[in-house]
Amino acid sequence: MTRTIPFVVAIALGVSACAQVEDEPRAPVSLDTERQCFFTRQIRGYADAPDGPRGQQRFTVDTGPNDDWMFEVLAGCQDLDFSYRIALDTGTQTSLCTGDTVNLIVPRGLSGPPDRCMARLIGKVVEEE
Repeated sequence: MTRTIPFVVAIALGVSACAQVEDEPRAPVSLDTERQCFFTRQIRGYADAPDGPRGQQRFTVDTGPNDDWMFEVLAGCQDLDFSYRIALDTGTQTSLCTGDTVNLIVPRGLSGPPDRCMARLIGKVVEEE
């Protein structure tokens, strides 16, 4: 019997903190929700994103120049807005496509095990011209 070890994609946080700045207005984000995919090995970082229309937590993953992908958290992750790093547990998947779900792992600082919640890839961020 072969055991499958989940493939965890760790996303280093070389970007600024994900805590929102209340005084700074956030522009709406345009998304291309057609089925598109990226390889998990291309992930370079992540950033907080404006919440969804019903208050759902969102974040983007950077896979290259002008290639950002929007994820929506399906169940609240308490420390996501304050975390300096996250990880995506993709199981054995080596690519993610629009509509796929992943386990989001968010550390809780020094206390307790990390928070685990589901997130769905909702589309590729489209740059407004």
